[in-house]
Amino acid sequence: MKSLLTAIALGLCVNSVAFPSVAGAQAPDCAEPLTQIDMNDCASRAFASADSLLNQVWKTAVATAKRRDSELYNNEEPSEDMLRQAQRSWITFRDQACLAESTIARGGSIQPLLQFVCLERLTLNRVDDLEFFAETR
Repeated sequence: MKSLLTAIALGLCVNSVAFPSVAGAQAPDCAEPLTQIDMNDCASRAFASADSLLNQVWKTAVATAKRRDSELYNNEEPSEDMLRQAQRSWITFRDQACLAESTIARGGSIQPLLQFVCLERLTLNRVDDLEFFAETR
């Protein structure tokens, strides 16, 4: 058991040297990533940025829905409820669609890149949709 733990620890050390961007030594140059690991990392960062923008626009869209709901008539479904349900459904759709799209390279080192690029693309499309909903575009 002790030799197994030693082998695992040694493997982690070797990976830290072989893949410095994974070990957190330095962020990749996303203008010109050189390795697949860097490309995957950059795509992940681009998606995170798009997701952050989505969260900002989401707040505006919810505020718009609440304003619209201040003038509800009898038995009308609140705009905020519809928007929240649509967003939950959209997140499920986005995640499943991008996972499926990434299977073009199933098991390959490029699969995460394909998934993150898809996630970024669909998220930025959703940002446009929510800006339209909120009448800010």
